[in-house]
Amino acid sequence: NGHGRVFRNDSATPIHATIKRSGNDMKNALTLSGFIAALSSLPAMAQEGLETIGKPTDGNLGFQPAASELAEGIHQLDHMILIIITAICVFVGGLLLYAILRFNRRANPNAASFTHNTPIEIAWTVVPILVLIVIGSFSLPELF
Repeated sequence: NGHGRVFRNDSATPIHATIKRSGNDMKNALTLSGFIAALSSLPAMAQEGLETIGKPTDGNLGFQPAASELAEGIHQLDHMILIIITAICVFVGGLLLYAILRFNRRANPNAASFTHNTPIEIAWTVVPILVLIVIGSFSLPELF
């Protein structure tokens, strides 16, 4: 290596025997892990012919069929919250579109210089509170 030292295997076992032994150990470990994987799949294979309830089907959305009244109530709660979230997103998107079109530089070259609008500030504080109260009033009876 340029310094006059010679590196060699000082153990009594030749290097090719060490590599061969580690290769056999790896082969044994892989065989054992394959056997364990095959054994762990036996319960799934035992259920192969049984009827499956709620199995995913192509082209469908939503939950699996409810198996209890609680699950049915949770499905209804999820549907209600989906409608509320959709309404909020459509409303916010409409407000953004309105603000972009109404208050751009071309449509409104001289911007107004006011800083507060008390009724709007009260509304955007109270309306989310009311939405949360409505969601909570329907979700708490389902969950408790």
